[in-house]
Amino acid sequence: MKKNTSIISILAVLIIVATGTVFGGVPLNSLDGAGGIAFNPLAYTAGNKLEDIDWITKPQLGAWYVKLSDSNISWSSYSLSLSVANRVELSYAFNLVNARDYGENSIEANSLGVKIRLLDENAFDTAWIPSIAIGAVYRHTDSATTDLFGLSHSGIEYYAVATKLITQLPKPVLVS
Repeated sequence: MKKNTSIISILAVLIIVATGTVFGGVPLNSLDGAGGIAFNPLAYTAGNKLEDIDWITKPQLGAWYVKLSDSNISWSSYSLSLSVANRVELSYAFNLVNARDYGENSIEANSLGVKIRLLDENAFDTAWIPSIAIGAVYRHTDSATTDLFGLSHSGIEYYAVATKLITQLPKPVLVS
């Protein structure tokens, strides 16, 4: 039954996308909420411009579900991001990890992020320069697992990322 429900859900999403009633452009929201794909932030900022306001984008919502069947772990992520001045991205994500085989019912984590795009893709009228960004994600969890292993409940991760969409090939390729 679960397998049939998943297949029906995937088909429904494909039909919606094919009919043009939704738009799913890059970047999506990563599991940390930043504009990206799954675990990887992209150098592009999230959100589409508002029609009447140039300096802020529409909020971009994201949702992920990851199931690791062999480990009996499931991970849900819900996030929101938007960009200001077409350069600075602000993001928030709530993550819920269910790790049933490890003595922990669930781990909840909140992530706040900021990303600054330093260089636009194809800057200086070239076709080979990637978009470049730096960012930081502050994460906090109240999980007992952190106490069990003597880990901190919060911390900041920093990253730098370069992303390039190569359009000169037969099919576009995104490299980050």
